[in-house]
Amino acid sequence: MAPSAFAMMKADPMEEPPAPRETDPAGVVYDKAQYDGAKAAGSSDAEARAAAAIEGATVRLERKIDGEFRDVLSGDPGISPNENPQVTGENGRYQWNVSEGDYRVVVSQGAYETATSRGVHVPPAVTDRHVAMTKTASPAQDSYLGLGMTLAAAALLVPVGLKLGRGARDRR
Repeated sequence: MAPSAFAMMKADPMEEPPAPRETDPAGVVYDKAQYDGAKAAGSSDAEARAAAAIEGATVRLERKIDGEFRDVLSGDPGISPNENPQVTGENGRYQWNVSEGDYRVVVSQGAYETATSRGVHVPPAVTDRHVAMTKTASPAQDSYLGLGMTLAAAALLVPVGLKLGRGARDRR
């Protein structure tokens, strides 16, 4: 049987990580703006996260090895379930049971900026590794005259020497 990716990165290639324990890097991926709105309206932290949960976010688990965070490979015996990445469901949750070590998650979703959690040592259990995401600027928000181009791209179409913002009478 071939050694796991964890074993290949250690000094002793035959050293396997201990079996996963009941300690979780787990949490909810949520939209920061929606969360802030729910909090302003009087919701508790948990209620605001639930209202702002992001479905379909890809959550990658990383383990610190030799001072650097690296992806944990699917099938690694040190995690359960043995899949990485995970995709969040309607409730925005992700969760792994892991062997002892330092972990973080990297979260991506097409409409949002990629977010990276801070690293944590497990154990103790970490069940509140919630990740706030911020939406990226939409090209539709920056469209110029409905032509589907950003304002920066439209600026390239302005002829050199044309003075914008003046009436015809001022161009003499």
